[in-house]
Amino acid sequence: MSKSYKYPQDEQPMRLDRIVATLLAVGLRASRTYIDQGQVLVDGRLVAKGILVQPGQIVTVSEAPKSKAGAGLANIIHQNTQHAAIFKPKAMHSVLGKDHNCVQEELSLLGLAGWQLVNRLDYLTSGLVLAAATEQDVLYYKALQDKGEVAKYYLALVHGVVLSAFTVHQRIDDTQRRRVRVLTDPDDPVRSTFVQPITVLDSTTLVLARIYKGRRHQIRAHLAHAGYPLVGDPLYGSGPESDFFLHHCLLDMPGFQAWTLPQKSHFVDLAYPYLSKIIVEVV
Repeated sequence: MSKSYKYPQDEQPMRLDRIVATLLAVGLRASRTYIDQGQVLVDGRLVAKGILVQPGQIVTVSEAPKSKAGAGLANIIHQNTQHAAIFKPKAMHSVLGKDHNCVQEELSLLGLAGWQLVNRLDYLTSGLVLAAATEQDVLYYKALQDKGEVAKYYLALVHGVVLSAFTVHQRIDDTQRRRVRVLTDPDDPVRSTFVQPITVLDSTTLVLARIYKGRRHQIRAHLAHAGYPLVGDPLYGSGPESDFFLHHCLLDMPGFQAWTLPQKSHFVDLAYPYLSKIIVEVV
């Protein structure tokens, strides 16, 4: 469900977060959360929360169901009768493991009792996890994946200067439990990783990666294999783990799209021109 609002021609420019707060009857903190999670568009594009909305511009807010789990935990970004896109913060498990801090345990708190997760994110990765309502919906998702019709976009901070786009096609051996190996032979095309540089930050680069059907650690391993390991990656890179940044920001498949911006506002400002173009194309 979304709300659209045309800012009146006779008004003075106003900050976006204040307009969203008024439109939704929420506080400024809540309105900024909507913007940070990519649920607010101005004239069909993602923008930063501090911009001034000009008279005549259209503000559109996608209202996701509110989480019952509490601030900072998993929450629903977009949902229909078959699937739900859930935001998983960094340092949270997708499924039940050593502790109960996981998305799977919160499904019932989110009103999704009986639903199944159809993909997972690593503990340090933030962003979208998808759940399906029934076994039939799970199979539908898997069939789309096999045909390469589920596009998943990630933002990542990597070591090195990436000057042009590239694709990694090599097959991944994920039989080892902890660390995967990138082999020399190519994999099925739906298992490839496409990488587009966004901006160079000193000796690192913020990139946008796209996969269709991922293997465990695929983006992390493929980028390391290409010579651009993720900053702070404890398995394939170097640097403090606190600097690790990999964020599943956009999912696009037939009949369902969802997006969420990272919680690091600096990366939002750098990435939203690229993401807004993709979102306009798929929605």
